[in-house]
Amino acid sequence: MLTFETPENERRVGDQQIAWLETLKAKGLVDSGFNTGFFTSGDSREAEQAGILGALVGSLMTMFVTLVFCLPVGVGRGDLSRGVRAKNRWTDIIEININNLAAVPSIVYGLLGLAIFLNFFGMPRSSAVVGGFVLALLVLPTIIIASRAALKAVPPSIREAALGVGASHQQAVFHHTLPLAMPGIMTGTIIGMAHALGETAPLLLIGMVAFIVDVPTSFTSATTALPVQIYLWSDLPEVAFQAKTSAAILVLLLFLFAMNGLAILLRKRFERRW
Repeated sequence: MLTFETPENERRVGDQQIAWLETLKAKGLVDSGFNTGFFTSGDSREAEQAGILGALVGSLMTMFVTLVFCLPVGVGRGDLSRGVRAKNRWTDIIEININNLAAVPSIVYGLLGLAIFLNFFGMPRSSAVVGGFVLALLVLPTIIIASRAALKAVPPSIREAALGVGASHQQAVFHHTLPLAMPGIMTGTIIGMAHALGETAPLLLIGMVAFIVDVPTSFTSATTALPVQIYLWSDLPEVAFQAKTSAAILVLLLFLFAMNGLAILLRKRFERRW
């Protein structure tokens, strides 16, 4: 006989359920251990069979599309244009708009992706390519601002010295200024990607909230992301999905901490004092 200090009405598990569990444990039918199936299986309506493999693969594919799209554009607008083009009225207007876009709510980018990528271009709904484009628009201002600040931190004398020995403006930027500013660019990019990894609202508006069981095999196949998977599980009435939701949140936090820690290490490793 087991005696508990907490009354049954204040516990999630009743006395009869505890008795059943103890009986199954005595027969060797259940045991406690690391749930490897949580990382090797896709979503399911049954809490015991549900996993995050499909959501993890979908998040990785979405982040890949986001990185490929926003890194060249963000660095090109934030760094190279500052070193190559002259500052005028139009560049000032663009800079103001970029700073304003950094404060736009994320759900607005979801509406933009729904109107442009799905309705206008007719791209596949719930796909990683659409999610990557939407998240790229979301983090693009962050990468541009970080790249611009990293370039500004490089002393102008380095670029002037390169120009003085006969280098062109492009050579001075690509061979001297950009390599010295790359640590700050990498830090801003990683922070922006971590921001995109935790976003849910834009992905809901482009259809990634659908119930997806299979693991995505291409960038155009239907998929979901880890934050959306957490959102779906948290809304289910089964008690067993509460543990699944908590585990998925821990996995997402682990990824976010790892990405932010990598950004800190890169900044400490490559930072230079002038």
